Amino acid sequence: MRKFLSFLGTGKYDPVYYSMDGKLSSETGFVQRALLELWQKQNEIPDRVIIFVTDQAYKEYWEKLRAELEVLGVTPEDVRISGVGREDALWADFGIILDCLDKGDEIDFDITYSFRYQPILAMLVIHLARVVKEIRIRGIYYGNYVERVNGVAPILNLINFVDMQDWITNVYAFVKSGRAESLSKWVKEKKDMMARKKQSSPPPRVIVAERLANKWNQLAENLQTCRGLEISRSAKEALAALQQVRKEEPYPAFNPLYALFDGVEGRLKKMAAGDHIEEGLETVQWCLKHGLIQQAYTFLRETVITTFCLTEGYDYRNKDEREELNELIRDTIKVIQGRSSLDNFQEEQQNVMRRLMEHAELLMAFQRVSDLRNDINHAGYRENYSKSDKFLEGLKRDYPIIAYHLRQLRQKVKQV
Repeated sequence: MRKFLSFLGTGKYDPVYYSMDGKLSSETGFVQRALLELWQKQNEIPDRVIIFVTDQAYKEYWEKLRAELEVLGVTPEDVRISGVGREDALWADFGIILDCLDKGDEIDFDITYSFRYQPILAMLVIHLARVVKEIRIRGIYYGNYVERVNGVAPILNLINFVDMQDWITNVYAFVKSGRAESLSKWVKEKKDMMARKKQSSPPPRVIVAERLANKWNQLAENLQTCRGLEISRSAKEALAALQQVRKEEPYPAFNPLYALFDGVEGRLKKMAAGDHIEEGLETVQWCLKHGLIQQAYTFLRETVITTFCLTEGYDYRNKDEREELNELIRDTIKVIQGRSSLDNFQEEQQNVMRRLMEHAELLMAFQRVSDLRNDINHAGYRENYSKSDKFLEGLKRDYPIIAYHLRQLRQKVKQV
């Protein structure tokens, strides 16, 4: 349901013409009348018109306002608020306004005659209702009587402030969680609203946000499903989309917001650099930062195998060659532990295993990571399973060891 909410104050209501979107209202002392008249010309009258009034405002102006609106065929509803500045009264008014909103409502909110704290109160109600009642905001209006020229006052639509609030919230969630669902939802809501308003061209902020959300979701999905061969490509695309947001500056006046992107850009550059070892290590760090513990174990283990593939001349993309080297790593660990002997293997295998044995500390860390990876992948259905706190503890212990040795091995890589 579309609802128009407004405040009625006790100030002077001198007649003036109001203009909005290039259209002019008839002369009136009430901006509510002007808004409804302008919408009526576009066949967009709200289903309900709700006016918040104090006892004093009702006594002085309610009948005059109602009479003007009834000329348009609109029957307004008066809802009493206290307008008192005590904290208990503020929260009571907050609840009264919130109770006027129902799930899925589309809201036009006029704050022209709101008094003192009431604009902030209105914004808080809107923010909460958008979360708990899934309302959509069509516009927030202010009749700028002070800036009138030749008897014409502009009506400002402050919807960009709501968009700014969304942008800040979604960017913060995006940076901190590594997920873009809330950004995608915001884009969908904006496009749905535009369709209902029959607007064909989305504003730049929606276009860049949609591109960013799409590319970020692709990267997130590749990380969540451990698509190792897709990480570099999707990181490059996410980085390009992020840089495009900076370039197009959907909110130039709020450039400090983009400082949130700095750390993310640095990580994406490393993940997109094409250096398979650094790419893998940075991916593990990304997973750790964003709570992807299981994925961190998988990427860390596979990065070790990839590194040894590169140093030993195996094709790290070939499943059979990769498994062959993985088997040699396991056999080498058994030799180091005294559970097997090099004599059990062919000469060519022994040569590889001797080189692997030069990195005993790395191999033992790899073994611990592999064991915990198996534990978490099998949901703990095994004897002597680890408690949940051991997984993050294990990564913090073994990641620095593995990262140090892999970076040393980069010097021996035949092809990166």
